[in-house]
Amino acid sequence: MLIRNKPPETIPAGFRHLITTAAGLHWFVRYNGDGTKDYASYMDVQPLLDANGNAANQNNGWSTDKDKALRRAASVPIALITKWKIEEGWDYYNPDHWDKVRQKLNDRDYYKLRTADWTV
Repeated sequence: MLIRNKPPETIPAGFRHLITTAAGLHWFVRYNGDGTKDYASYMDVQPLLDANGNAANQNNGWSTDKDKALRRAASVPIALITKWKIEEGWDYYNPDHWDKVRQKLNDRDYYKLRTADWTV
């Protein structure tokens, strides 16, 4: 499986569009001569990263300025969740893998996923 964070026009030759999910993840497929298939995906994550930065700057992740009952730590694009599952072998949605989620969200390399500046 090939995962790319590039626009669809840069998907390697031979791939054709398969499906676009409601979350905006574009999937492409290439049929090989030996009967196997290769897949590639693309998602424009910049709008989500921009929204995360705005949320962190506006109210540091709190649901509202007055009611501090809920606080969002991060918003992670489905393309990255899929990439972690395929390449690293752990599932973002599995409670048993929460240690990996916490590690990623607290890593400075992934600070643009954060909607609040606190340790998860």
